[in-house]
Amino acid sequence: MAVTYATGGKHTEPTGAQKGAIANFVNGTMRSKTFSLKPKSRLGKALDIRQTTIAIMFDPHIWKKLRRGPQVILLKDAAMISALTGLQSGDRVIDCGAGSGFLSCYLGSIVAPAGKVYAYEKREEFQQLSAKNVEKARLSDVVDVKLKDNVLESGFEEKDVDLVTLDMGDSHLALPHAFAALKGGGFCVGYLPHAEQVQTFVKAALVAGFEQGETIEVIVRPMLVRERGFRPENSGLLHTAYLTFLRKPRSGPHTPKQPHVQDATKTT
Repeated sequence: MAVTYATGGKHTEPTGAQKGAIANFVNGTMRSKTFSLKPKSRLGKALDIRQTTIAIMFDPHIWKKLRRGPQVILLKDAAMISALTGLQSGDRVIDCGAGSGFLSCYLGSIVAPAGKVYAYEKREEFQQLSAKNVEKARLSDVVDVKLKDNVLESGFEEKDVDLVTLDMGDSHLALPHAFAALKGGGFCVGYLPHAEQVQTFVKAALVAGFEQGETIEVIVRPMLVRERGFRPENSGLLHTAYLTFLRKPRSGPHTPKQPHVQDATKTT
């Protein structure tokens, strides 16, 4: 939990009584709360505090409580998406191919409380599963799970978003719609299990007007630490998918480019 006090340019720790008052607002279902307090400093001087904001930290163990349906995007990949796109609170995101809603929940936990995630899913049973997982993660006010089976034809309803993630078998066909939905400088990330998909995706992205970023593979290699020795574990989280990062130019008219694909993959 993070508590921020507006004290005329100074930051002051709350007293025990104030912490108790703040705790009454934290009921496990609230992501943020703004309210007024009239506390005193440790010397008894009244402080000019007009607003106090509480932000409830997202519980990383929530993933163990969510139900899985189709293959999920793991934290190792989700975290890299947020890291390399600079995602932050207040951003607006389109997550196309929501599946079980794991990535939608992760992105929602970052953009909350002022941001929004618009999750698109074409299969009704997966849309319902995603919505239930979003509710279980207490992010229903941030993540909107939509049922739409014609995204490739009609595109997205939202405009000027900061990030579009694509996790579909034919993600490359959605790139023109992603380009139209993004603001200048916004990112599009493709989650692509196969190398051949990466090449097709990048070629289509350049034609759509995107700037090509990097394509990476995220591998987690746990270490065995013990008194008699230190070595890698015999197993780890290896290949799940390639992540291809694209960016919409900040300004200027779109001029279709001739496809030129760099090395398809890079490991980090």
